[in-house]
Amino acid sequence: ERALATILQRLVPFSERAELRDSVTVLDSPTINAFALPDGQLFVTRGLVAIVNDPSEIAAVLAHEMAHVTARRAAERAMALGAMSLASFSRAQELEADVVGMRVLARAGFDPFGQVRFLETMDRMQALQAGPFARGADPAESFLATHPSTPERLAAALAEARRLAPAPADGAVDRDALLG
Repeated sequence: ERALATILQRLVPFSERAELRDSVTVLDSPTINAFALPDGQLFVTRGLVAIVNDPSEIAAVLAHEMAHVTARRAAERAMALGAMSLASFSRAQELEADVVGMRVLARAGFDPFGQVRFLETMDRMQALQAGPFARGADPAESFLATHPSTPERLAAALAEARRLAPAPADGAVDRDALLG
């Protein structure tokens, strides 16, 4: 949790709502998931932490969830005006959270290709869950149930990463700090 809190504190000043005091908690669950509460509290499972390969990948997850908090607050303000209602995140909202999160990543000095690498990992995880060696995991408990990694989402993330950085950074050098 200390490593994730350090990463989060590096992201917060570059978010759209830098005045927020977000926190991160690691939940003791093998399920791969992450979510945010409207008050800015972020949660990731140890299952998700286990599959990330470098700080930029977990930073991408945190920045994505922070973007949802920002979007949710904007929606709540509009809802108070009677303009709209809150619903589960649509594909467009997931794509928007990816883009906003990647911009926060880049401004905070993380590799925006971390989002791409994480989505590629999620594609591989989805293939394993659906494949012949699947262990009967409950799909409703999966990160993929609420954060589908579609070809469209991966292509959009790759295009945004290329716009933000000329090439992926070598995040492997920071892997030990993340896992330490």
